[in-house]
Amino acid sequence: MQDESKLILVVEDNDVCRRLAVLQLTHLGYIAHTSANGKEALEQLSKVSYGLILMDLQMQVIGGIETTKAIRELEQIAHRPRIPIIALTGNPDRDSCLKAGMDDFIFKPASVDQLRNVLTRWLSPIG
Repeated sequence: MQDESKLILVVEDNDVCRRLAVLQLTHLGYIAHTSANGKEALEQLSKVSYGLILMDLQMQVIGGIETTKAIRELEQIAHRPRIPIIALTGNPDRDSCLKAGMDDFIFKPASVDQLRNVLTRWLSPIG
């Protein structure tokens, strides 16, 4: 069984951005799973517990705002703990992110230091 505090779900429709996030997370000692859209993310969340989600806002099929709202609703219905959701965006609408239930955001492309800082804020340190 994997330590869910080390397991991050990257929800990003751009293949290059997705691969970069996985490389950065691996470098920082985390394990990354990926989804190309919100629909895939919701399917993965029904099978795996994640410590944190990095969520692109603008995606095909289901976007980040809608996916976040669906996740928060599922957490309430199933009485699950709240998963930190961090927006990955080039142009954040902070109010929309917070209203949807996101906890924080990072501008794309994120540096390893920016990623480390946000993970440190929302997750227990990796031992």
